[in-house]
Amino acid sequence: MHIYYIIPRILQTLIWIPTRVGLHLFARIKIKGKENIAHIRGGVVFVSNHASEADPILIPATLSPISRLFPIFYVSRTKKYYGHTGAIKSHIYGGRFFNFWGAYPAREGMRDYGKSLQYHLNILKKGHSVQIFPEGKKSPDGTIQDHAHGGAIYLAWRANVPIVPVAIKGTFQTNLFKFFLFEKKYAINYGKPIYPDELIGKKADSSGVVDFKNATWRVMDEVEKLYDEL
Repeated sequence: MHIYYIIPRILQTLIWIPTRVGLHLFARIKIKGKENIAHIRGGVVFVSNHASEADPILIPATLSPISRLFPIFYVSRTKKYYGHTGAIKSHIYGGRFFNFWGAYPAREGMRDYGKSLQYHLNILKKGHSVQIFPEGKKSPDGTIQDHAHGGAIYLAWRANVPIVPVAIKGTFQTNLFKFFLFEKKYAINYGKPIYPDELIGKKADSSGVVDFKNATWRVMDEVEKLYDEL
């Protein structure tokens, strides 16, 4: 696990300057709410909407390499999920490259958050940060979807870390052509931290899938409010 912490930090740090410059120059990125996370010193679960492959880049790019929340680790799909995405993507996505970037797959078909998210739980317990897209996949129309998985709340509860809702806007249908022609404008809004006991109270020991999913929806409601502010 130690080497898989070092490599994402190196890679995310190396591309931080060109990515930050590119986002300001070509996408005129707007960043709001960073004061809400300035006091957080340990691990955190970032929960956000998902409309594009560009989304995972925005949080590390809008933080700082010297932030205690940096680098960012991710919850991804297993490699077999990307088999239909084309020859290049099927070799890159979900494999060793994803691990080096900080993305670990949720183990599918386990019907148990503890087993499917064990890598991410260990990462949080070591004081690192995880970003998760509860919708599970990219939005087909750019809007926030009406379904969400409960893994984000489970992770925060088990690791005893805060959840930070994050709204991302403008990334839908992003491609390099539109990006470099100044046709895209991005915005990101960080909300106030929410602690697990605020969402599931004192009944955590008996909380099941339904409780975690319902709590996730409360967080996604906050994401939607942040989105509307952009």
